Amino acid sequence: MERIFDGAEWIWCNDSPRADEYGEFVDCFPYEAGRAVLRISADSNYAAYVNGELAAWGQYPDFPYDKVYDEVDISDVCRKGENRLAIVVWYYGISTSSTYYRGSAGLLYELAGEEGILCRSGGETLSRMSRAYLNHRMHIITGQLGLGYGYDASREDGWMTGELSDFRPSAAVEQELPLRLRPIDKLVLLPDVDGVECARIDDYTVVYDLGSEQVGFLCLKLDSPCAQDITIAYGEHMEDGRVRRIIGSRDFSVFYRAKEGRNVYRNPFRRLGCRYLEIRSEQPVTVEQLGIAPTMYVLSERERPGLDAFQEKVYDMCVETLHLCMHEHYEDCPWREQALYAMDSRNQMLCGYYAFGEYRFPRASLELMSKDRREDGLLSICYPIEMDFVIPSFSLHYITECREYLDYSGDREFLREIWPKLVSVAEAFTGRMEEGHSMEEGHSMEEGLVLPFAGRERYWNFYEWREGLDGYATDPSVPDVLLNSLLSLALQHLADIGEKLGMEEERAAEGERATEWERAAEG
Repeated sequence: MERIFDGAEWIWCNDSPRADEYGEFVDCFPYEAGRAVLRISADSNYAAYVNGELAAWGQYPDFPYDKVYDEVDISDVCRKGENRLAIVVWYYGISTSSTYYRGSAGLLYELAGEEGILCRSGGETLSRMSRAYLNHRMHIITGQLGLGYGYDASREDGWMTGELSDFRPSAAVEQELPLRLRPIDKLVLLPDVDGVECARIDDYTVVYDLGSEQVGFLCLKLDSPCAQDITIAYGEHMEDGRVRRIIGSRDFSVFYRAKEGRNVYRNPFRRLGCRYLEIRSEQPVTVEQLGIAPTMYVLSERERPGLDAFQEKVYDMCVETLHLCMHEHYEDCPWREQALYAMDSRNQMLCGYYAFGEYRFPRASLELMSKDRREDGLLSICYPIEMDFVIPSFSLHYITECREYLDYSGDREFLREIWPKLVSVAEAFTGRMEEGHSMEEGHSMEEGLVLPFAGRERYWNFYEWREGLDGYATDPSVPDVLLNSLLSLALQHLADIGEKLGMEEERAAEGERATEWERAAEG
């Protein structure tokens, strides 16, 4: 049996990495013919090039204690003879994003050919901090999405295919090997969607319309009369003829410093969700292309039911929305968060069962959520995330969506794997039911009701974006009918899961608890 990463080492471009830092790594390998497979894992994101051509990109979002690696066939971009492998790694290093759990900056890779390992990461791998990407800029787009990027084309030096400058042997990183292979397919880059000029504010500011919502990487081609700073804002709508870049503390923009003459750039890291792009320069530029290279998780659509013309239009829009919110995991929205929530993903899964009839993608999202670790037994607000923040009701939706996944997929093996997690989530609530509570002085409640979780800095008792349900006016000293109703449903779902899995003891205990709860609710 082949041993993966045998002899490969975790490395970084220096001994003291900082947040928002880009490392560049270069290696050479011989190639004759046949299959060449790149296995790679990074914290936090990577783009791998062979002879200057993008060959693999996009680290699966994971936890430092549950690393994931990719396995990509890159033989299509290899040529006979000597080849150059160039890898750029973006280390986020922040603890405030809803889409990232902070780990150690690092890169691990090996390239396997027909005759064995062609190259691998180690101390002899040459590396440096990036010249063109702006290190330590710490530009936050939104608190949920995290970091934006900046790129200085005037500092490009052609290292991917030409001479190397300032490269040194890499530093070793103490980190465990990845534990598992990416559980779903890699994303596919679709043909560029170019924006069409729709508003010219002045000679320095122009707005481009992509024609519809797109999610993917910024791509541009332009001529600049000089080296200058360019800001590109993006958004889903326009107001007063402009793209709204600044909304409260959010800044929906990326930075590009143009070099004099022709500029060609395509970002492989941060997906932008938008319909409009607004470019603002210091001096007028000639734009040949400003657009998005869409990224898609490719799925085949099931045969549709009989629909009339209007229903077909609605159905098309719904399927398109699903695609825009499915990448490495389900996302609540493509523009400002791109985050995996239990309640949001439940709705997406249900729609996906009918639209696509596939189960790998929902299973992967459920698995990622199950890897979350909290001392209180609840699930975090998003996944992966390092912040100590929770929407308690969403933990109950997780049990429900797992029950639904089992119903549609019949995947008992996976439910057995995560059964302990489901039980621990339920016990985070049932453990509080033994306490006696009082609503107000002189008015007592029976035991068996669960109070909202107290402590706004950790718990957000949210249900929906409506007054009274948004958690901002919740009294943690009063039992909440919605939380207790969701708990009732979750316990019933847990009992049903246990029955289908044949877990007699667990099923009996949780089934009895569900019955007790129903009696208490009726009383």
